[in-house]
Amino acid sequence: MTGDVVTGAPVGPPIRVVVADDQTLVRAGLAGIVAAAEPASAAPGGGERERVLRAVTGRELEVLTLIGRGLTNAEIAEQLSVSTGTVKTHVGHLLAKLAARDRVHLVITAYRAALVES
Repeated sequence: MTGDVVTGAPVGPPIRVVVADDQTLVRAGLAGIVAAAEPASAAPGGGERERVLRAVTGRELEVLTLIGRGLTNAEIAEQLSVSTGTVKTHVGHLLAKLAARDRVHLVITAYRAALVES
């Protein structure tokens, strides 16, 4: 395989997923992202779990776990019996408290903290 067009860095094989539904695609894609981001020597959970537990509230932890499972804001709102606006507020707090760049970073954090199984 050739290198990346912009950097020339080697690229891995293309990801091929047969999609049964949106959640299958999300879970398959996230598992690959987390595996690539996770240092091989890191123990499951470890210090990341403690950092997350100290930083967030119980409800934010629930939301982070559901984000890690690939749920949308609407699905999280339905499961927790709150409005989507409330979920968006929790997501905003999680992004700030965990210094996460975006929702994908929150998913990686959930996996690293062992809130979600691969």
